[in-house]
Amino acid sequence: MTAPQKSVNLLLQKKHVGNYLFEENSVTSPRSGALPNMEKQKILVVEDEEMTARLIIYRLKALGYDVSHARDGVEGMGQIKKIRPDLVVLDIMLPGLSGFEILEELKADPEFDSSGIKVLMLTNKKSSGDVSRGFNLGAMEYVSKPFKMEEFLLRMDRVLKT
Repeated sequence: MTAPQKSVNLLLQKKHVGNYLFEENSVTSPRSGALPNMEKQKILVVEDEEMTARLIIYRLKALGYDVSHARDGVEGMGQIKKIRPDLVVLDIMLPGLSGFEILEELKADPEFDSSGIKVLMLTNKKSSGDVSRGFNLGAMEYVSKPFKMEEFLLRMDRVLKT
């Protein structure tokens, strides 16, 4: 392998997760080269689509985040209150409680201070009404499915830095 070929291979990483193949440019990855002594940021992925959840969790763990997963809205609500994540990646259409219902309940709970929890909505619901409702309930970012992993990571990084 020549030197230019080797450097190109280092820049473009291909990952297989299940039946999915995604590419991530390691130069533009928001957390590439994270320091091992940094306190890991906690991210909760509330997603009922198993393949989507596995894809996100795989990538976030590889980037050094402390990642938890809830498969439905009730479990997600419990995990938010228990672990107080830095970021919640929240689907809207969930069994038990919807993502909207979770945000509404968090805002209405006088005993729970949700002000330090950031929310990124990740959903199939793309109407302007759904997007507006998500932002009005406190979401900081809204990503529609299907999504590109690189765009998701950039938006997530922007939310975490806010």
